[in-house]
Amino acid sequence: MTQIAYLLLCHKDPEEIISQAARLTAVGDCVAIHFDARSSLADYTRLRAALANNQAVTFARRRVKCGWGEWSLVDATMEVARAAIEAFPGATHFYLLSGDCMPIKTAEHIRSWLEVQDADFIARCLTRFEVQTIYHAAAYKHVPLVEHNVVEGIRNNVFGTRVVVEAAVSLGVEAFILISTDKAVRPTNIMGASKRLAELVCQAAAVSAGQRTTISMVRFGNVLGSSGSVIPLFRRQIAAGGPITVTHPDITRFFMTIPEAAQLVIQAGAMARGGDVYVLDMGQPIRIVELAAQMARLHGLKAVFQTGKGANQIGPGEIGIVFTQLRPGEKLYEELIIGAGATATSHPRILTTTERHLTQAALHALLAALQTACQRSDIPAIQALLIEAGTAYQPQSALVDPFATAATLGPAVARSLPDASHLTLVVGGVEAVIGGADSSRKAT
Repeated sequence: MTQIAYLLLCHKDPEEIISQAARLTAVGDCVAIHFDARSSLADYTRLRAALANNQAVTFARRRVKCGWGEWSLVDATMEVARAAIEAFPGATHFYLLSGDCMPIKTAEHIRSWLEVQDADFIARCLTRFEVQTIYHAAAYKHVPLVEHNVVEGIRNNVFGTRVVVEAAVSLGVEAFILISTDKAVRPTNIMGASKRLAELVCQAAAVSAGQRTTISMVRFGNVLGSSGSVIPLFRRQIAAGGPITVTHPDITRFFMTIPEAAQLVIQAGAMARGGDVYVLDMGQPIRIVELAAQMARLHGLKAVFQTGKGANQIGPGEIGIVFTQLRPGEKLYEELIIGAGATATSHPRILTTTERHLTQAALHALLAALQTACQRSDIPAIQALLIEAGTAYQPQSALVDPFATAATLGPAVARSLPDASHLTLVVGGVEAVIGGADSSRKAT
């Protein structure tokens, strides 16, 4: 019998949570609960006491303040997921439900916690919910994360995209829109190359004969305030008294607000005819150091550039800006168009461009070779395939994935490095390895 685990992210009204947990466990399901740290300790204690004797209920070990930034919801979900996997090893399906901290109110609004590489589950979801339009944004988008975890980046960004677009085509979904990135243009990192390859996967699917699905791609730059954006980072650094860290004096990026990006993506998808690559007009690129200095001024502080350890003593009303260095795979500037130019559309801020794509035969051969390299964790082979794939990928830094390091150091040293059950997390330039055979599922 399939055992289903429900993950509850909730705060307020313990009685409602108790009632919901009782209903789910009464039919043989199990429940993992994350109770928002914003809620009172008294409510949390009452909730745990009421469910203490229910063996089908477990609680997340750590309480996170949901709503304190985009990442907090992911953090809370990871906490409750770890608890569910530990307590219910026989569970084969996990569903994420919510109380008030996410817009999922009832069982009719169940949001599946699914893996984009699970073709059967993707197909079941598309069929069950009669999906008409897919905005495919499921990807590892942070350059350092993918540079340190090449295989998982390729599997998620490339093979996950193939699974979803093939399911959309086979089931007759009306529209499929890939959310791409400016880093896919002449990439210098694995993440950008994987997103360009995802574009090639979609372009090849778009030219398949006899399909009802309109496939398009929308490419744009950074979104202000999103997870990993420099704006929240600079705010935290200013609040802590500095210094503000910038990787390079000349680094620039395109920026767009979340509402702008969402509206333009929807409008671009509506204009698509099939195989289109749309580029959003993001205006002029912004120098990150100027953005940092302007944010300092908005907080009533004068930015002072610090060039050496202990240099340029910071006085009252001042805050330091420190230049670190470009991270592996990072570019000084991004582009949005691969070819010679772009063509205007009926929308003044949406352009379209025509770019080369692979034949189905060439793409299948490439993906088969790439899958074999991923199964062997052969990072140099993966990099070589991305270079040969026509993605315009030109690496400018050495491979930093632990498996690539292991391959060059030999088996004796490799045994001391993280194995396939570890995930290297890169947060704010600091690496942390989550690992051990028992914890690999918890971390993913």
